[in-house]
Amino acid sequence: MAETSEATTPLVRLRDARLQWWGRLLVGAALVGVGVVLVVHLTASVAVLSVLVGIGLMLVAADRAVWSFRSPLPRLERVLAALLLVLAVVSLVWQGTTVPFLAVTLAVASFVVGGTAVVGGLVGTRERRAAAVVLGVAQVLVGLLVLLWPRLSVFLVGLALGGWLVLLGVRDVLAGVGQLVGRGRTRRRDAPRRPRRELLGAVAALVVAALVLGLSAWLRAGDPTLVPDAFYTPPRDVPVEPGSLVRSEPFTHGVRAGQEGWRILYTTTGAHDEPTVASALVLAPADRTGEPLPVLSLAHGTTGVVPGCAPSLLDDPFATGLERTLSTMVDDGWAGVMTDYEGLGTAGPHPYLVGTAEAYDVLDAVRAARALDDLELGDDTVVWGHSQGGGAALWTGIVAPRYAPDVHVLGVAAAAPAADLAALAAGVKNTAAGRVVSAYLAQAWSDVYDLDLTSIVAPGYVPVVRRVADRCLWGRDAVANVLFSTQLSGPVIRPSALEGETGRLLEENSPHGTSAAPVLVGQGEADRLVLPGPQDAFVAQWCATGQAVDYRTYPGLDHVPIVESGSPFVPELVAWTEDRLAGRVATPTCGAGS
Repeated sequence: MAETSEATTPLVRLRDARLQWWGRLLVGAALVGVGVVLVVHLTASVAVLSVLVGIGLMLVAADRAVWSFRSPLPRLERVLAALLLVLAVVSLVWQGTTVPFLAVTLAVASFVVGGTAVVGGLVGTRERRAAAVVLGVAQVLVGLLVLLWPRLSVFLVGLALGGWLVLLGVRDVLAGVGQLVGRGRTRRRDAPRRPRRELLGAVAALVVAALVLGLSAWLRAGDPTLVPDAFYTPPRDVPVEPGSLVRSEPFTHGVRAGQEGWRILYTTTGAHDEPTVASALVLAPADRTGEPLPVLSLAHGTTGVVPGCAPSLLDDPFATGLERTLSTMVDDGWAGVMTDYEGLGTAGPHPYLVGTAEAYDVLDAVRAARALDDLELGDDTVVWGHSQGGGAALWTGIVAPRYAPDVHVLGVAAAAPAADLAALAAGVKNTAAGRVVSAYLAQAWSDVYDLDLTSIVAPGYVPVVRRVADRCLWGRDAVANVLFSTQLSGPVIRPSALEGETGRLLEENSPHGTSAAPVLVGQGEADRLVLPGPQDAFVAQWCATGQAVDYRTYPGLDHVPIVESGSPFVPELVAWTEDRLAGRVATPTCGAGS
């Protein structure tokens, strides 16, 4: 016997009669309204979001109750509505609501709604069976996606629920309007097409959910780990004198035509004044006259805190930023030296934002490069640095006369330097990038200073901090780290740590003292990581102690764009550097001689 079409059965006509148009319109309009409020107020507090989530889930429960008249399993739909109502009430009345709780609430709701859709589809009519099952699976995948990132930000929770409510509401409004105006023959004529359209929509939802879930899994897997080879492992016996060349080999990755490159391993001094080793890259013009070359030593920005995050492991370490400008300067007759820092490439720990240790790495790399065969380097050296490297560059100017008087530092230039570390930690503690930096800092200082990580980071954050610290700040690892940081609903470093030993170390590792060499500091006024206000205050305070600083600010430039091609800072930096080599007098904007 042929199966009777759902659109013509008496039972369905009876259900449609009970399903009043006003119920669909009322619930649909309310769903759209609350959904729009959620999307518009994405920065609302957790308390406000909790109320909106509760109201939204109550409306979803009403939606399921209204549509239960068309379901092949109306009792199951009403049980589902009751469960959603319970979740809504809990979200509204529980005083301890948190973002992770709201995220898990959404996941449970997605599982329940999706599972019900799958069961209803399996026992429903043939025309709509596939669409119901596919859409149900898509909703289950959305729940899995939420559980994959259980500590979603307020922004993402509001966006996810708001979008869901708007879609449900539009569906209800359209259905109510269609029933109100009546479609008669048109509905019967379109009946064969409607299941097809529903199936196409369900498949589209499933594809989107599967793609987002797959992308999340891909990001969580991270980039293939770069493993330092045997070059970075020092022999058993190494020279005691810092700045000694341990080994070298040709380096070609990212080296331009007309240039020659080396990878070097050298001795230096660690955070506790202990002998250690680090690696570096050296660039020089391939066509050399034998005359000593001036040296440009670059302290790179944050790349990570584990050995696999060394720039010398990249396919092209000179592709962007000041590294690219360094390569251009080599074309103009300079020799370039770029340390990896201790613990990047070589065995850790990496002294991340430990000022003197990073400065020693910068200076000893220059000393070691002098021992390369067929390369004649002069004493004159200019030091550049960006971000982490900006702070390292400032420290280099301070410690050079004491630690490496044989390295004649003509000038120090720092772009967006991590200078006032306490202000940096406080200023960006609630941003995604700030949490990544805080995680790097917490893990590195736990290792370098032998601090208990649980005493530094907020309760429950240790697993995420370690996961972030194991990844580098490039490629999909960088994106994954930002996403991981959204799982932290508050600052990484606990306030008590900032008031205790960690706070003392932040002050200790902020540049203090004076640099005999001229200092240039460039700061983007739109920088969202190293904030302009604290940087202004740091420079003003440093100048008040007598330090001469040429301080330049750039409207509209963020943290990375200040050192990229097209930034006005870059040509000014090059001109300032050439002036130092030419012996022209620096013109500071504050401090001595201004």
